[in-house]
Amino acid sequence: CTAPIPTTPNRHRTLSPADTSPPSTPSTPATT
Repeated sequence: CTAPIPTTPNRHRTLSPADTSPPSTPSTPATT
């Protein structure tokens, strides 16, 4: 996912928020 992002930032930009969702989940419990 990290390789395609820099290749097509405009195209993958739409998937950016979706990709940020999964990492955000583990971050939430970490703050607690």
